Parts: sequence; C-alpha cells; structure tokens
Amino acid sequence: MPDIGYYSFSIEPEKLLKIGYVLHRSEANSSMMPTYQRLIKKSRLTAVRKFINEEHGYFPNSIIISIDSKKPLQFDRSEKQVPNAVADLGILHLPQQYRSAFIIDGQHRLYGYSDSPYAMTNSIPVVAFENLDQTEQVRLFMDINENQKSVSKKLRNVLNADMLWDSPKEAERRDALRLKIAQDLGEKNTSPLYGRIDIGEDQSTPIKCVTIECIRIAINVGNFLSKYDRKNVLTQSGIFDTNDNDATLNLLYSFIERCMIYVKDSVPDEWDKGSANNGILTINNGIGGLIRTLNDIANCLMERGEINPLKDTPDHMAKAAEYYLDPVCRFIKTMNDEVRSDIRKTYGGNGPMHCWRYFQRAIASERSEFKPDGLTKYWEDHGKEFNNESIDMMRKIESAVKKYVREKLEDQYGGKWINEIPQAVYTAASKDASKHRYETGEDKDFWDFVTIIGCKDIVVFGKNWSEIFEKKFTLPSELKKTGGKQAKVEWMVLIDKLQRRAIKSNFTVAKTEYQTLGEVYQHFVE
Repeated sequence: MPDIGYYSFSIEPEKLLKIGYVLHRSEANSSMMPTYQRLIKKSRLTAVRKFINEEHGYFPNSIIISIDSKKPLQFDRSEKQVPNAVADLGILHLPQQYRSAFIIDGQHRLYGYSDSPYAMTNSIPVVAFENLDQTEQVRLFMDINENQKSVSKKLRNVLNADMLWDSPKEAERRDALRLKIAQDLGEKNTSPLYGRIDIGEDQSTPIKCVTIECIRIAINVGNFLSKYDRKNVLTQSGIFDTNDNDATLNLLYSFIERCMIYVKDSVPDEWDKGSANNGILTINNGIGGLIRTLNDIANCLMERGEINPLKDTPDHMAKAAEYYLDPVCRFIKTMNDEVRSDIRKTYGGNGPMHCWRYFQRAIASERSEFKPDGLTKYWEDHGKEFNNESIDMMRKIESAVKKYVREKLEDQYGGKWINEIPQAVYTAASKDASKHRYETGEDKDFWDFVTIIGCKDIVVFGKNWSEIFEKKFTLPSELKKTGGKQAKVEWMVLIDKLQRRAIKSNFTVAKTEYQTLGEVYQHFVE
C-alpha cells in the first residue's frame, strides 16, 4: 500500500487467538484507543462456529490486524525471491505476548474458531500492519466496511470524533468537537447524562434515550463554535471557540455539563423519568432543546456584558446562566399534560426545535431582556390559539362553498350538471355515499360526500372557471395574482391540508393561514 508496509501470511487461528484482542466503544473502556470495532455479537459467533464446525466452511478473505510492537518485527528474508516483485518472501516472527495483535476487521471470523476442533488444523489468511497509526486504523476499518456491512450512523459519529480531530479542514475539526462533547456527556461519570447517551453499538443499557447525533445538531445550529465554508473560510465566529479543539472542549463541555447539573438538581424527578416514563427532558427533544437554549442564554449574557466565554471560567458562566434557567425549570415543573404530550409527540428534527421554543418562551415571559430571534414569529405559526376558530371557519366555509358550487351548476346546466364535473370527483363521492348507506342504512345527499378539494376540481374543470366561478373564487386580495386558475384556488388546497392536519394531536394553524381563512370566511360566509 502507498507509504504503508504490511505483511500477508496464513496462520492457524489458535495462534492468532493467543495474541489477538478487540476493543469496543463502551463505558468500561472509553479511554482505551483505538475503539472503533463493533461489539462481538453472540449470535454472529454462534453462526460462524456452526459454519466452521458443522459445515466445514472456511473464509477466503483476510483478517486485518495491527501488531503492537515496541521494537521492529523480526522478518527473515528468504534467499529465494520472485524477480522484480514488489513483495519480499520470508518468515515473520510474531510477538510472543498476549494482546499484541489488534483485530481491525474480522473479529467474528477469528473468534468463531475459539473452542473449535479446527483451531489448530485450519489456517486463515491475515494482512498485518505494524504499529499502524490510530487514525489510519480507523480509516482502514471504515474503508473495509464501506462495501461490506455498513457502519452504523452512531458508530460513524464515534469514529469521526477521533478521526476528524486533527483534520486540516476547519469544519471537520469543529464537527469532531461537537461529537466529542456529545460522547463525553454520555461517558464521563460527572455528567448528568452519564449512561443515557446511545454511543457506538452498545445496547446493554435500556435507558439510553439520547443520541450523539441529536447533541451534535443542537450544538451546530447555534454559534457556540465557529463555522467555515468548504474553502476553509470563516463564515461565523463561535462565542466559545478558542481555535484549539482541546481548549474549546474543556471550556464548552464544562459549561454545558454544569448547566445540566443545575437543571437536574432543580427538577430531579423529571430528569430521571426518561422516555419510558413519559419524560420530556432526558430524551432527544428535551436535551436538544436545552442545549439550544443554553446557547441563547450565553448570547444574552454576553450582550449584557455579564460573561466573556473566552476569558471567564465555566463555573462563573454557568452560575450566571442560572438566572435564565430558573424559568425553564419552573415551566417544566408546572406544565400540563397537553404541553407534555405536544413536546413528546413532535417527532423528527422538529422535536428538539419545538421544545427549544417552549423553553425560550418560558424565559422570555419572566426575563424581558431575553429576546431570541424568531420566537414571536414561531408561536404565531405554531401556537394553538387559532385552532378552534379556524376549525369552525373551515366547517362553515366548506358548507358555503359546496352550496354555491351546487346552485351555480344547476343554474348553468340544469339537470345535466353531472356531465360538467370531473369523473373522478363523481366516482369518489358516489363510492363514499354507497359505503355510508351500506354501513348505516342511511341515504344522504351526493353533495354531502364532495370534499373541498373535490369542489376545487369542479371549479377549474373545463369551462366552469371562465363561465361560472372565476369572479367568486378569486379572493379580493388575489385579483392580480399570476399563475392562472390553479394559483387562484390555492386557498382551497390550503383548507384541504388543514382539514387533514386537524386530526393530529399536534395540529396548529399558523397566523398567516388563519388570516387566509378569515378572508375566505368573509368572502363566502358573512
């Protein structure tokens, strides 16, 4: 390999088992490096043993190892060589020492031979590196597995925390820093999130409700750390960024940890609940929201001249942050079941952001100087203050629209109006009417089963728009709107979307949507 020498040989599994070892990412050995290997899984070992012992199988692909040697390995070059070959033939003397061969790849193939009668009679191919640098080991592991069993996202995050730490790319170094902070929050026993973060592939602890990825994103969305573009050009300065990963890690991690300890001590019951017990704090939504809020608090304190992150100690800054964390803790203690459900059931990437906005609003309601960007607009769009009135307006609008469409069709076409509506609308409404009749024995009018979106399709069908509906169905505020008839009936599409969303527990009507409904209501109902 370019710039890296290696040995290729065949060996009995038992001999390699004596000197081989595997580490994995778990709390027990978080300080031991390298730690990129997957956990050895009992089910895979069992399958491998069965393949070897019962099916007499073998593995043609090589085990990859790195030999830890304090002095250069002894390699006796053979007198007979292949002319002009890039490889030398000879005898390699392996260290006579336990735990001297780190298994980079192939741990299940090797350990499947433990307690096997074929451990001394079979041989396995090996590619061995000597004292391979940890970064190269990680890169090699990821390259090997890229085209085999994929490396999971969470394991890749753990690897990148190590592999990108000294990257020449500024953005990659910052990403490694975010991942390392997340990792330390789960692995340091001083952290209130110790044992609660899902790290690597260790599934041994069921209370792990927070992911590294969630914390990485939460740190990234704010301005804790500097940001760079693809050309290594600074685009945003980070308020905690010292331009040295080790120093920044100590500074930012300590601030976040101390603030989290304060929250935990203030609301211990909520902190201990987790996901299984209907908690909202020590889950992705809660922790993601809390870290974003800590960033807002730090910015507010800086603007008021109360802290300077690049000069002050983490203890001093965390103490100053308590004034703004108190309203958050009071909110958590007093929130009702509806709010709890709203936070828990906002899924995906929106979950931490939604929780963050709740925390921001709690602070802003008690601390008038706390004015984070976008807070007012967010609750205008996501608050539920418009819900009940909007639902009532939509019900009355749909009734008025259907009545208007029906009367105008009958006025224009008489009894032949049915020929002037889309076949799909007629079929869908007729099918629903038949189903209702079958299930209830009740006959209802055809128009009871025409939806608002069905009315929209009727309105724009054929000549209906230009000859009957254009004037009425163009809202006063949209008389000059471009895009033709489809653009001018987008308000009907909006109502259909809102009706579909209304059945969900986290249904909200944005202020702009409410304003559109108000105009439609005034135009058709009042």
